[in-house]
Amino acid sequence: MFGGEWLEAESKGTQTFYHDCQELHHRAASLSGKLRDILLLLRRDTSKGSQTEEGQHETVEVEKLSCAADAMHSVAESFRNMTVHDITSDLKTTASGTSDVDLSPLANHKTVNISSIPSRKNRSPLCRFKARWWQEVLWQDRVTVAYLTYQMVTEILTRCNNIAEQNHNHRTLENLFRLSSLYNELLALGAQDNKGVATFCRNTCPILQHPLRKLSITKILQVLAQSRAEHCCHSLVNVLLDIYKPTDTPVSVMDMDRSGLTTPDNSDNSSLEVYRALTRHMTPPCVSSVLPPVEKVGNTGVEETTTLQTWLTYSSEFEYLLAEEEAHVSVFLSVAARSAPHLLGSGGVKPSRTSGVPRVSKQVRLKVVEYYQRVLWGEVGTFSEHVLLWWGEGPQMGTLPPKSCQLLWDWLRSVISSGVMPELVVPAVHSLTDGLCCHVTTTLWDQLFRQTLVHGCKFVYSANKEGSVCGQLFADLLHQLVTLSNACEPTVPINMLPKQTLEDFPLVEQIPVLHRLDHSVHTARLWAARTARHLINSWSVDAFFVITQTDISLCHVELQMLKLTDHKDFSEVHSEHVKVCAKMRSKLTSEVRDNIHKLKQLLPDECIQGMATVCRTISLANLHMCFPERRYWRHSSSTPPKPASPYVQEYLDRVLRPVLVAVSSLPVPVQQTIGATVLRLLCEAWLDYIYMHRIKFSEWGALQLLVDFGSVPNWLEGCTWLESVVRNHLARGEVLRRCEGVGRLLLRCPGEPVAMISPVSANKGSAEDKDSPRGSMHSGGLDTMPAEMFVPNQEQWLELRVPKHKGLCGGYSLCCSSS
Repeated sequence: MFGGEWLEAESKGTQTFYHDCQELHHRAASLSGKLRDILLLLRRDTSKGSQTEEGQHETVEVEKLSCAADAMHSVAESFRNMTVHDITSDLKTTASGTSDVDLSPLANHKTVNISSIPSRKNRSPLCRFKARWWQEVLWQDRVTVAYLTYQMVTEILTRCNNIAEQNHNHRTLENLFRLSSLYNELLALGAQDNKGVATFCRNTCPILQHPLRKLSITKILQVLAQSRAEHCCHSLVNVLLDIYKPTDTPVSVMDMDRSGLTTPDNSDNSSLEVYRALTRHMTPPCVSSVLPPVEKVGNTGVEETTTLQTWLTYSSEFEYLLAEEEAHVSVFLSVAARSAPHLLGSGGVKPSRTSGVPRVSKQVRLKVVEYYQRVLWGEVGTFSEHVLLWWGEGPQMGTLPPKSCQLLWDWLRSVISSGVMPELVVPAVHSLTDGLCCHVTTTLWDQLFRQTLVHGCKFVYSANKEGSVCGQLFADLLHQLVTLSNACEPTVPINMLPKQTLEDFPLVEQIPVLHRLDHSVHTARLWAARTARHLINSWSVDAFFVITQTDISLCHVELQMLKLTDHKDFSEVHSEHVKVCAKMRSKLTSEVRDNIHKLKQLLPDECIQGMATVCRTISLANLHMCFPERRYWRHSSSTPPKPASPYVQEYLDRVLRPVLVAVSSLPVPVQQTIGATVLRLLCEAWLDYIYMHRIKFSEWGALQLLVDFGSVPNWLEGCTWLESVVRNHLARGEVLRRCEGVGRLLLRCPGEPVAMISPVSANKGSAEDKDSPRGSMHSGGLDTMPAEMFVPNQEQWLELRVPKHKGLCGGYSLCCSSS
């Protein structure tokens, strides 16, 4: 009728096999429900922050845990009895050719009669389909039970981690070890799962697809250490802050008890005690580079003994933390020896010689305690910074000024270098100091840099008149960054350090410091250039030199203290993270050095160049307002001019005097350089103004101009606030000889040759030459060459001479002379 064969009726043994599979599936689902309920209860109580009595919680958990552990034992026994070896070779071959998942759930359950399973010749497609279907269902059940068990064990360790104080004879811990052992058995049944499937992980991979790991003794200790880390971190921070000496108490740290009271009167109603309790964690200590000693006494031996007792007090505080955690591990090991001795390995548990109770061997105990302590204090260091800054009791240190955290950071570094801490606690305190370093770098830089941006908009003198307010802030900012960077540098040459210590360098902490230092130096240079350009445009030379000389010098002094070691030996380091950090540090180091070079070398030249441009403009503008009219210089008179023109004094007072007054407090070489530069620009602008306006000079006008030029050295002699070395240096400037040469050229006729003999030498005995500008004492050794030789384009200056008119009354008649 159907053109096919009738399906053979299933035998009783096959039906029993399918029934047992279904029963195992229901029991696994029931166990999964129980595990899920316990897990949800634990997480719900944790999220609500329930304050119920710990004993009540533990009673409920113990009852449910015992029930779940019994059900887990039954289900694990059923899975273990269903071995793959009980399946016929035909069914095994068929199943392996159609699926890559675990074959163990297809095996015979307990006393299943497998003789009724069809042979190779009489196999049924329906039988093969049912086998594959039950195979997938039971595999999913086993994975679900294993996953929930793993999650519940870790959650119980996280929630009930106070092992040394648990009640009910540690039944919670015993059930936890039972569940861990049964979980490992379930995991071992599927050790060959998915051999042909590639294992992959990605950020979007579901948690159920992650491969499950065995709950070994080390894994349990890791979970326990992670759950205990926060409590230990709070304890460590409290101990450190208790030792941390407040500034308002003159007594020693040894005299301070755990409550922070430092006076004989321990009354809770004392206002002084209330004040100390409030400021105990807020006030930075008055510490030096070492631990704070006790009050100095006259006897040196007594002082050393008291200091030793103080150090012993510190050490006992840290030893107490280690002993407290060792007590938890001891209880943990004693329960493990009774409930799951196989977790401690062969020979790890031995019966006691007196009572016969199983006990952990001394060697295993030492290894387990050391492993737990290292994992624990390593975990403590991961978030100790957050506990200290934000999660601690009382005032949060993260809300205090950065200086307080910096002082605490310095004190922690001194405590570490003192060697008073146990070796196991040092990594946690190292991590705390590194975190504090990053916090101090960020907050301190934000505060100081924000202040520089606010005060950088307007120039204001500092309180001590040594620079500007913004310049002092930049110097303080660079000082803090240089201090933080130097703290990350090795104290000995890097080539003398062993290769193992290279990975311990605080490269991660130094990178943000160098990044902010590079940005700060760059910003300081831009601020100085912009402010100096703004000030010099209004000819505020006093403030200009405060910025370009005083403020920049303050920054240079701080930057000279910077230590940047060349790290070239990191090629042998195996850690890729350390190599990347070393390369990043090398790049930042080169950028910092480039910016320091620009600040030190290029900025002064840039500012002086800008000042030169403005100085010429200011000089021409002042000459335009005060220089005499044309007819003044065309005037003729038989009487030679004696005093200098009034405009000379006004011109020099407006342009040169502010500069010389501003640089008077600077070093002598700086005064000579800047003064000579401004004097040269002033005189060149003087000559350019005459030539550009084509002012014609009579003989009397040329003599008057020569007298005006000659009055400049006399004006410099009147600047008594300048040192004589500076005055002589300016008076002997080449530009004054050029001005003198222009005046003498205007007295000559076109085509008249210039003698190459020194005027002083040729007229050495002449009395009138001593009073002439040519024989001036200010020319010094430059008198060996005539002043006219310092003037380029001499013929162009000769064109400015007023031509002589010969009238009827003679060339020197007053009636026919030029007026």
